[in-house]
Order: sequence, then structure tokens, then C-alpha cells
Amino acid sequence: MALEGLETINSQVESIFQAHPWLYGVMIAVLVWKLIWYGLALYSSVKKDQKSWFVALFVCAFVLNDLGILAIVYLILNRKKKAEKPAKAAK
Repeated sequence: MALEGLETINSQVESIFQAHPWLYGVMIAVLVWKLIWYGLALYSSVKKDQKSWFVALFVCAFVLNDLGILAIVYLILNRKKKAEKPAKAAK
């Protein structure tokens, strides 16, 4: 009984993709976007030894689908401040 419902959903999804083949490109673009942002954020959290951020990012990356928004927020909040250049001494 549950499999019949899945077959119906599967056939509906197939018909949508047949009617709009450009959706494959959209899905690939979204996947690449998400992987890039989460890759950068996970790498940064490991490098800075921020375990709680790593866990939150990991859960959002692989369990929830938030299109990389949490990763972007993390990277903005934890970006390095540019060090000021020391003034050269007058001769």
C-alpha cells in the first residue's frame, strides 16, 4: 500500500522532469552551490577547532536542506579581520 503511493509520486516527478528538462540543471547548480559553501564552512570550523559549529553545520549539510544558508552565516560571523599594516618609520 505504501509502495503504491511512492509509485504515484515517482511517476509525477518523472512527468515534471519530462515537461521541464532544465530542472536537472537547476538541481545540479543548487547541489554544487551547497557543497561549495558547506565544504568551506566545515573546513573552517575544523581548522579553528569549533566543534559545536562543526556539528551544527554537518547536521544542516547532510540532514536538513537549507541551501547553504547556515554555512554562509558561519563564514560571515567567523571571518578574519584584516590586520592593519604597520606604519613605516620615517627616516
